Amino acid sequence: MVAVVALVALAVVVLVGNGDTSMVDPSDTRTPSLPEPTPVSASESEDPEQEETSAGSSVVRSGVPCGILATCDVYAFQDGTSAFWMHDYEDQAWVSLAGSPSGGTTAPGSSLCYDGGKYVYAFQGGTTAFWRYDIEANTWSVLAAAPGVTGDGASLTCGYDGVTCAIYATQGGGAHGFWRYDIAGNTWTTTLAQPGVGIGAGGSMCYHYDAAAPGYYIYVICGGGTNSFLRYDIGADSWNKLADVSANIDAGSSSVLVGDCIYVAQETGATKFLCYSISTGYWSEMTAMPVGLVAGSYLSYCPALEQIFLSRGGVATHYSYIISSNSWMVVPPPGTGTGGGSDDSDYGYGGGDDVPFIPGTLNLEVDGNDGVNTVKFTVIGANPGQSGAGTWTLVNSGTTDGYIDLESISVTNSENYDAATDEAEAAGDDDTSDATGGGELGANLDVVLFVDTNNDGVADAGETVIYAGKLDDIAGSYDLNLPLAAGGTTYISLTWSVDILVGNTIMGDSTTLHMSIELSETSGQ
Repeated sequence: MVAVVALVALAVVVLVGNGDTSMVDPSDTRTPSLPEPTPVSASESEDPEQEETSAGSSVVRSGVPCGILATCDVYAFQDGTSAFWMHDYEDQAWVSLAGSPSGGTTAPGSSLCYDGGKYVYAFQGGTTAFWRYDIEANTWSVLAAAPGVTGDGASLTCGYDGVTCAIYATQGGGAHGFWRYDIAGNTWTTTLAQPGVGIGAGGSMCYHYDAAAPGYYIYVICGGGTNSFLRYDIGADSWNKLADVSANIDAGSSSVLVGDCIYVAQETGATKFLCYSISTGYWSEMTAMPVGLVAGSYLSYCPALEQIFLSRGGVATHYSYIISSNSWMVVPPPGTGTGGGSDDSDYGYGGGDDVPFIPGTLNLEVDGNDGVNTVKFTVIGANPGQSGAGTWTLVNSGTTDGYIDLESISVTNSENYDAATDEAEAAGDDDTSDATGGGELGANLDVVLFVDTNNDGVADAGETVIYAGKLDDIAGSYDLNLPLAAGGTTYISLTWSVDILVGNTIMGDSTTLHMSIELSETSGQ
């Protein structure tokens, strides 16, 4: 789950999408390396509609801003420091990441946004500093400085104009500054039409694609103790004043777009929770928040649960708004609070010594890929008498001991029959149609799946054999309860072979094993 949120006087980014993005589960694939001459499928993305550009963001289809988003984790600066954190809502745990460039401390005017690919963009706040965080590499880069010093209410969002993705920014601090950052060129444009209202504390932005028009828009809550509400038309480079927010907006406010509705938490001390319907142009007052806001509070949307999370600055307890029932519930605290501040998207940590307690975490890496646990193993065109092997390396890079299980196991077969070259197969195979026959390799492939303790690719005496038999007959799951200590490494290998007596029925066929490797905190799950 990913979200980008800014810390107080800092920024929090919820890597959850703005607008009409739908929840996707991109399960990257992993294929063990196999010796020649057996060809095996390479690792491939199961989200072929998303391409990487040189800037690291994704080619956009329709109105999705700079990529397809899938998760609900929160990235956040720590108020007044250089610390940077990621909060995993599933594990209710904060993870310390690489600190901001050159130890730069954040201040009011800090903001974060996610490009939908691999990067988080950030204002430091109180300066012109503009940075980029690489999620995969856990590293920061210093980008072209912002055109002006950012202040309370500065905000960043990724928007799409039908051709390219770009970062749009308000300057905050009561100023009218509105800028566009070109991702590929690392340059700022300051000649955009400027809003007729200054953007102050509590200011925030949401990107929205209107499929009916079509049109590409940015909605701006102006904040600064006002109820001003504007819409920027990206294509026309023009502003429109919309119906005033039905409450004044100031420090502690934030907004998040879910479908047709822009949800807004009012301001410090208030409990009003509002919804602006884009289609009707009207504001509605939803069920009030269970507690008053404080500076540094923020909202983030989790599509997996269809809930909006509210985190209050300086307070450990989080709250969840259930959209379908228009109701609130308490979320178990993550073990640390958020700190004070004045920006709408800021997030910080509380506590007497301002050092957050980070609960234990589980984190599985498969073949060096963090968070990817869905693997594939494909054999193509194997002949009688051939064999091969492959190994998956499993690392628990978290801080809590766990247990490995294998889930969601399935096998697919393909006939791959070529009448011009596979006459011998036709003579011994009653059905060479992939639509009905599906190929016979899986039914004739002898496999051994085992815990490869010494990582030698051989099922040695004393090593745990998970399954031995024909690939097609493998079970759908295996509750291994295989211990994997924090920081520990283990290996699972698969060997395969084709009996020399197997006939030409497998000629040209392919078979693929699909499997999810899961790391749980307790056994028996």
